[in-house]
Formats: sequence, structure tokens, C-alpha cells
Amino acid sequence: MLFKTLLLAGITILGSYAAVNDCNILKDIFTEYNLEVYWKLDSNECCRDSEYPVLIECNQNSQITKIHIENLYLEKYSISEKFCNFNALISLELINNGFKGNIPSCITSVTSLEYLNLSSNALTGTIPESIENLKNLKELQLSKNQLTGEFPEALGNIGSITDIHIDSNQLSGSLPHSLDNLLSIKSFDISNNQFSGELPEEFYNMYTLEHVYINNNAFTGQLDSDIGVFSSLLELDFTNNKFEGKIPSNISKLQNLEWLSLAGNKFTGDFPTRISKIQYLGYLDISNNNFSSIPTSIENLNYLGYIDISKNKNLSGELRLGKEVETCIMDSSICVKGGACKNKVNKCSGNVSQAVANDISENLNNLSNQDTAGNAIDTVDTTSGGNTDVSEEDKCWASIYGYPCCEGETKNNVYANDINGQWGFDFTTSTWCGIAPNKETVNSYNKKNGDNDECWSLELGYYCCVGCYVQSVTEEGSWGVEHNQWCGIPYYCNTQ
Repeated sequence: MLFKTLLLAGITILGSYAAVNDCNILKDIFTEYNLEVYWKLDSNECCRDSEYPVLIECNQNSQITKIHIENLYLEKYSISEKFCNFNALISLELINNGFKGNIPSCITSVTSLEYLNLSSNALTGTIPESIENLKNLKELQLSKNQLTGEFPEALGNIGSITDIHIDSNQLSGSLPHSLDNLLSIKSFDISNNQFSGELPEEFYNMYTLEHVYINNNAFTGQLDSDIGVFSSLLELDFTNNKFEGKIPSNISKLQNLEWLSLAGNKFTGDFPTRISKIQYLGYLDISNNNFSSIPTSIENLNYLGYIDISKNKNLSGELRLGKEVETCIMDSSICVKGGACKNKVNKCSGNVSQAVANDISENLNNLSNQDTAGNAIDTVDTTSGGNTDVSEEDKCWASIYGYPCCEGETKNNVYANDINGQWGFDFTTSTWCGIAPNKETVNSYNKKNGDNDECWSLELGYYCCVGCYVQSVTEEGSWGVEHNQWCGIPYYCNTQ
């Protein structure tokens, strides 16, 4: 019993000594930085009554576990190596104090550290390779300094880390292959540096990520189809790099994504049609690329409030938006259907997008404007529409532009051809009409080819087009616009 009493007394004495020792170390740091020491010397009272911008926390043995010093004018000083002498330190936060010089290498000997934040200073040099000694580290924040060198391979070996913020420095080189050891990573911010090269395949193994910012670097290459593994991702920013090629359709698997920016790269082709699967997407910026089409499924993004598709020289025609979109940034070659755009945009008019109407009119204007007797007749004007009083049974592709199918003798004389088919002219009503109802055309085609009358777009949730005019081509197939809705160009159309 006496032994136990002495043992407990010894622990108490040692604990008290450790606490006093910690306060004395802190006193030396304060003296070095010319800061006022607010506690009694040779006591453990440094754990009490601390106030912002200096916050001190201690454990039950009065050992210092957290040091937070922020917004002090300490530009003349470096980070003191005395910070390396706290044996129970869990959190070291020295934020926006103007510290210069290198990160003390001895910091990596404080193996109890879980949170290290040295952001918004003027630190130079490299991130120590010995950082992997911090086996318990969860958050590393070195943002807004002047650090140089590469992303340490050793940093990728800290399996416990959840947040890496080394943005706004002068770091360069490629990303290490050790990234696939980051099994708990949630936030990865390396933006505003000089990183280059392609994203290593190990990058796509950080499937626990929720926030990714690699914007304003010099990364190259194409995005891997494995991008779909980031099922927990909320924010993704690839702005201002040198990525190229098509966006993988697997991006639609990022079903929790709320914020996406791919602006300022060299992406090409059609933006994936299944973008509507990213149901919570609220911010989309794909400006300053070379995309050739935006799918109509954008309209189904019920949470989308911001969209920027400007500076894509190959984009033109109609953009359909949901009612929640308030900020709409695009070039004058795009007209907008729907949306609640607060900024000035070019609104679409008519039942068919102006780009489609203009193309059809141009085709017809180049054809003969004479009847069989040589008399001049008016050119078909698909922008204004014609007589639409025709039964559902007799509707043909011409009805989508407001014109009936030809009946009786009018079916026997072809006065014009365009991409959709043949046009007749009813002299009784002075109206253009489409020759052959759509049903007849389909049946004739299917009889010849043995196909059914359904088309590929049905499984994607879009109707088949009646006509054959192609508005856009994506990896899924050819698309048209009819009755203000996107539709798949059916099998019987020869779109090759």
C-alpha cells in the first residue's frame, strides 16, 4: 500500500513537473517573440485564461496539447525550434504571423501531432521528407507560403491523414505514386502551384476524397475513366491546367458532386449526356475549352444555379436550362431556353432552335422554287410553320416544323429535298407538305432492314425523333430537337 502511495505521488510530481516544464518552454518562446507572459513563472498556469489570438489547451496533467497563435506581426522571426520540445502536443497552429525561414525539421519528431497548420506565413524551403514520422497526423495545412520543391513521396505514406492543403506555394514536379497509401483522405488541395505531368493512376485510388482542388497548375494528359470512383466527391476543381481529350462518361458516377469546374483546359468533344445523373450539381464551369455540344439533359439538373460555357468556339445553338439556374454565362452563339438567368442572355424563340431552322431554310432555298408547270412558288419557311391540322395517324416528319403530310395527288410530285426527306406542294391551300407519313417511311425501312421501330435513345429516357435532322452527335448517338425536346435520331435515318 505504501509502495502504491509513493508511486502515485511520484506520478503526480512528474506530471506537475512536466506541466511546469511545458509552461516554461512556452515562456521561452513568448520571450523570444517579445510577447507578454500572462502566467506566473514556474507554474502550470499557462493552461488557464488564454485569449485569442493566443490559445493554449492542456490535458488533465496540465501538459500543453494545443498551441494556437494567429494574426500577430512576427515577420522578423522564424518558427522556433522550441516548439519541438512539447511531448504531448496534438495541435500546432501558427497562422498568418509572417514567419519566415524553413519549416524546422525537428517538428517531425513531435510524433503526437495530429494537426499542423503553418498557413499564411512567408515560409521558404521544402516540405521535410521526414514528415512521414508524424504517423498520427490527420491535417496538414501549409497554404499560402513560399515553399518550393516537390510533393514529398513520404507525405503519401501517412495513412492517417484526412486533409492535405499545400496550395498557393511554388511547389513543382509531378505527383508521387505513394498517393494510393492515403486511405483516409477527404480533402486534397494543391492548387496555385507549378505541378505538372499527368495524374498518376494512384490519384484515382484516393476514392475517399470529398474535396479536390488541383486548379492553376500545369497538369497534362487526359482524364482517366476511373474518375467515376470518387463516389463521395462534393467539389472538383481542375481549372486552368493543360488537360485535353474527351470527358469520360463515367463522370456521371459522381452522384454526390455539387461543384464542378473544368474551365481553362483543352477538353474536346461532346460533354457527357449523362450529366443529369449528377443530381445535386449546383455549379458548373466548363468555359474556355473546345467542347462541341452540351446535352439537353442539363435541363434536368434541378439544383443547378450557375453555369458558364463561354469561350468554347465550337458551341452554338440552343441551351435548355432548368428553372433554378440564375447565373448563365455564354457566348452570343448560344441561345437559352428556360432558366431564370439574371444576367443578359440570348433567349431562344420559336418551336425549333434557330440553328436548326436556319440550316433547313438554307437547304430548301438552294433547291428549285418552281412547280411542274414552271411556275414560281414560295420557298418552305420552317421558322413560321404551316397548316398543322392533320391527324396523329398521318403525321410525318414535316409536322415537327408545322407542316402536314402530303395527301392524294400532292404525294406524286416532289418539289424540294432536304436532309429530312421530300417536300410536296398543295396548290389548293398554297402549303408545303411532307411526302410519305412517318409511319410509312419507318415501316418501309424496317421491312428492308429487319429492325424494330424503336431507337437507342429510349433507354436513356429520350423519345425517338420523327425527322432525321441531326442537331448534335455524342458518344451515345445522333440527336435532334423536336417540339422543344431533345430526341434520338431513329434507325431508319441515314446519318452516316
